[in-house]
Amino acid sequence: MHQQCNKCGCNFEKETWFFYGAMYASYGLNVVWGMLLFALYYLFFWELSLHYFILFLSLSIILLFPLILRKSRVLWLNLFEKYDKNALESHSKKILNPSV
Repeated sequence: MHQQCNKCGCNFEKETWFFYGAMYASYGLNVVWGMLLFALYYLFFWELSLHYFILFLSLSIILLFPLILRKSRVLWLNLFEKYDKNALESHSKKILNPSV
């Protein structure tokens, strides 16, 4: 993970263990994914064995792990950082003129 955003200058390295909270967001995203897949299984594929559903769910979670990890970190960071659409301009001014 980068130390700092190259567009707005947001520092990604907060205090120690900051992103441990992203585990809760990751857990929530995985639960939502599991519920969505179970609803699809129940509505359309209920005649198949439950073992196939569990196998597909497990494989999809393993394959989607990098995406879910990244999204959970972004979600956790956005809970504590306010997005500023003008941050790019102010960040570039700070780089060009550090006394500002």
